[in-house]
Amino acid sequence: MSLLEQAREVITRAELARRLGVSRAAVTQAAQAGRLGEAARSDGKIWWPDAARTWRINRDPQAELEEAPGPEVPPGPGYRDERAQTERVRRQLLEIELEEKQDRLRPRAEVEAAMTTCGRRLRDRLGREVERWAQPLAQLTCHDEAALRAWLRERATELQQALAESLAGVDDSMQSEEEVDDEAA
Repeated sequence: MSLLEQAREVITRAELARRLGVSRAAVTQAAQAGRLGEAARSDGKIWWPDAARTWRINRDPQAELEEAPGPEVPPGPGYRDERAQTERVRRQLLEIELEEKQDRLRPRAEVEAAMTTCGRRLRDRLGREVERWAQPLAQLTCHDEAALRAWLRERATELQQALAESLAGVDDSMQSEEEVDDEAA
């Protein structure tokens, strides 16, 4: 008698049902459907523990994975992790929707239009101030009004360029944030 045969024992369907904690009808149906595989003998008896192993594999998909030899696969995020992530995203979307309804968020196009309008107003104001300041400053400093006006215009042009660059920088940073968001999605 081999070692394998010594570890196996022949039992009845009723005994298998008792050991597995299921009904005798369930075991009979499984045997007739061929779900006990090689564990079912032709004389109606059953090989133990082969039948228990086959029963677990056929009844519990997780048991099949545990029984099957193969490479170790690290577990991925489970249902709870995925559910928690879904809930976080849903909460963020609800917060955004609430802020929109409370009129605390503005559409990007509206913000960009307001920035452009503000930049133009500042540029125009700088140009008007140069003309307004030239004569009084020339009188206070005893400088030529035309030369002072030219110097003030240069400074105003530099300020306008700095303003345009800063507004463009804000636009560039907003675009780079969008690119990061697009890549993440």
